[in-house]
Amino acid sequence: MSKTSLGDAEIEKCKEAFGVYEMFFGEAGQVDALKTPDILRSLKLTPTIKSVNKMTGCDAKTKPGEKKITLEEFMPIYAQLSKEKDVGGYADFMEAMLVFDKESNGTIIAAELRHLLLSLGEKMKEDEVEEIIKLCSNEDTEGNTKYEEFIKKVLEGPFPNENND
Repeated sequence: MSKTSLGDAEIEKCKEAFGVYEMFFGEAGQVDALKTPDILRSLKLTPTIKSVNKMTGCDAKTKPGEKKITLEEFMPIYAQLSKEKDVGGYADFMEAMLVFDKESNGTIIAAELRHLLLSLGEKMKEDEVEEIIKLCSNEDTEGNTKYEEFIKKVLEGPFPNENND
């Protein structure tokens, strides 16, 4: 396998992240393939589970422990996904929120924000949405949320599954 597309620092970060998951969720140089999205997210990538499953050969029927990946199989997945630019950033999220800002005042109805998080993109569980709302949203007395403040807080973290040293 050629790792030439990754720098030494990236390779070391991948080895470290993979090693942590190997220690807790794997065995002898292998990790459950269903943990691949988690490893990638710990490396600050945000792929969809669907895109990662396609690359690992997993699907909705794959059971935990059924399919394993090695570091050598993981590295090209990381390399490919780290090059993709389809992940939204601050400007993209701000532009998307303008559609829901009915009064052009920088706010969105908090219930509508909750609904968007539950129904658009990669599906989130209700408790995950509630945690994000609790940590990142300041609902005013009229039931509105300032979306710029919300977006900034979401993008800065905390990220519950991330190991902050």
